Amino acid sequence: MAKQRVTFTTEDGVLIVGDYIESGSKNAVLLLHMLPSDRRSWFPIEEDLWRLGYQVLAIDLRGHGESTRQGTKTLDYKKFSDEQHQQSIKDVEAAINFLKEKSAKNFAVIGASIGANLALTYGIGDSSVKTAILLSPGLDYRGVGTEKPAANFDNPLLIVASDDDDYSLESSRRLAEIASNAELKTLRNVGHGTQMFSSAELKPLILDWLWEKL
Repeated sequence: MAKQRVTFTTEDGVLIVGDYIESGSKNAVLLLHMLPSDRRSWFPIEEDLWRLGYQVLAIDLRGHGESTRQGTKTLDYKKFSDEQHQQSIKDVEAAINFLKEKSAKNFAVIGASIGANLALTYGIGDSSVKTAILLSPGLDYRGVGTEKPAANFDNPLLIVASDDDDYSLESSRRLAEIASNAELKTLRNVGHGTQMFSSAELKPLILDWLWEKL
């Protein structure tokens, strides 16, 4: 597995940094981290995704990790308004466009926490997103809402939350009710977002889902 550090620019001039693993496949998986975190939080599953044959891209969302430049301006998520967090959808768009330039045609977007909300929000506007996996989504994280996107997402949707994460579990149940093609999995006492990789159940759950749906 040869992981490459890659960069590309969003339509509003933010330099996004990511880790990319090439496979030659037309199927690609985009990984969106939670707040506060960065692309390194996906390390537990990147190689497994690549071994299944997928192209893999994990990015630092704007203001996180190495994605801190917008022209001459320095970005820090700790100082973001809700509106600035919502602009992270442009990071997702730029990442998908990067993968399309690598000949990817079909996508799964996996997000954790606010990354889950962004995954779902982006997915309703791009028919090449064949499935999404949401780890600890919320009904609203920093103005990135999910109820309307869930109602409009027709493709397979996997939602995973832990029973000790009350807000995300409630939100996940609500989204599973709204979405037409959703499956909800509840794990026991493993926290929030990518913290749930501490459970031996999460990785095979994701890999099996992608094998069937992408």
